[in-house]
Amino acid sequence: MLQLYTRRTYGPIRQLLRSQGLIGEIQEREIEQRVSAVQLNNVGVSTILDSISDTFVIQLPTTTLSLAFIHDECIVPSIRMAHILSWGDRPEAVEGSDAARWRAYQGAALVRFELRKAGSNRVFRSAKEGELVLVLRILELLDPPLGPDGVPFRLPEGGDLAQGKSPGRYWCMSLDRAQKLGIFTPSSLKILGELYLGDISTSAETTTTKSPSS
Repeated sequence: MLQLYTRRTYGPIRQLLRSQGLIGEIQEREIEQRVSAVQLNNVGVSTILDSISDTFVIQLPTTTLSLAFIHDECIVPSIRMAHILSWGDRPEAVEGSDAARWRAYQGAALVRFELRKAGSNRVFRSAKEGELVLVLRILELLDPPLGPDGVPFRLPEGGDLAQGKSPGRYWCMSLDRAQKLGIFTPSSLKILGELYLGDISTSAETTTTKSPSS
């Protein structure tokens, strides 16, 4: 719905929806109040997530990921989420392939944000063991996933996490930083908490200060 209020060219579409009763006066007034409360100059050229749990498509590798978020509490204009995102693998040892070489996937991917606890294997950059972090899960490789060596790229069952600068090191963001950027609000944290951590009753402030588990 936010897209319809970020550009004047969508005015006729809004009028049509109103005439058909698909947008009510109360709903439109609430949306206009939320839109007018923020600067939306860059929202129209960014991927907009109506919910933090939505899936969306990105290109890998990418040097900049910019997103806008719609929360129950507010609208967050375009922010730079990450500087470098990538994904790759090491092919299985088959005839004609170099099993020791890391291959970087190049193409579109379907992704979503998740919450998870960092483990002790140090694959999460700058995260302590047991710390809750925001991660980006790759659910599907959308372009023909054939590597330069002729061996197809294959995601593990259930997908895999997006990587950062270093192969094998997962991209993540601390809850404290996500809260400062406006990515996490009470409503968005509750959504991801219920999806990936069960019933979450702690606030972002308490989860970010939680001691690492042993």
